[in-house]
Amino acid sequence: MGVMDFLSLFFVLIFLTKLPMYLLHSWLPKAHVDAPTFGSMILAGIMLKMGAYGLFRFFFFFFLKNFFLLVFISFFGFFFSTIMSIRVLDLKTCIAFSSIYHMNFSLIGLLFYNFKGSFYIFIGHSFVSPVLFFFVGMIYLFSKSRNIIMLFSLVNYNKIMSFFFFFFLLLNLGFPPFLNFKGEIMVFITIFNHLGYKLLIFFFGFLFGGIFTYRIMIMIYSKIGSKSILELMKNMFIIIFFFFFFFFFFCYFSFFM
Repeated sequence: MGVMDFLSLFFVLIFLTKLPMYLLHSWLPKAHVDAPTFGSMILAGIMLKMGAYGLFRFFFFFFLKNFFLLVFISFFGFFFSTIMSIRVLDLKTCIAFSSIYHMNFSLIGLLFYNFKGSFYIFIGHSFVSPVLFFFVGMIYLFSKSRNIIMLFSLVNYNKIMSFFFFFFLLLNLGFPPFLNFKGEIMVFITIFNHLGYKLLIFFFGFLFGGIFTYRIMIMIYSKIGSKSILELMKNMFIIIFFFFFFFFFFCYFSFFM
């Protein structure tokens, strides 16, 4: 290994940790939990994107020689982070794992040479994620807790905050026509061109990534005293139906018209 190879490896590992890529991500959820609201907003909106910028600069020095390893780790991290976002109850930790999910997905697009799609995801995430952390801070001031269970019937207490929190959760999920949607569609099509129908397994990652969002939405808009699982499932299916309706609607008019 030459001096340039060693230096490129050193800098890329720094940028992958800052992004963060899976296996180098363990610092991010802890940092968000311990940081104040403003610190989490700066970290999600600006500091993580410094790692993305470095990866764009050092792409051709390192990625071409370690393509398959990085793709495998990114795919695995994509699924793992979505599952972890479902498992945890702390709202800040959920959004932190959502950031890891988006960053690994954008890294996959970068590895498949879709620089434009990855750039859209980076920019969209830098706008949406800080706002989500801001609302988490507001919810903490309101309820003195970040537990998702404390969101139950939030709409009955603060309708305006519930609406905007719901709106930015949809944007984080990739609701069209925001940048997240455009970037994810571009990366998805690029991966499909390389992997074909094997990508259908990859679709479950999107499903898991949306479950934690659906769970938060259900808790916000459930009525006080509603303990019926059937009612919660009905609310969830209504949200899923409208999401996929608009999703395929914009897909059709974006790529086939």
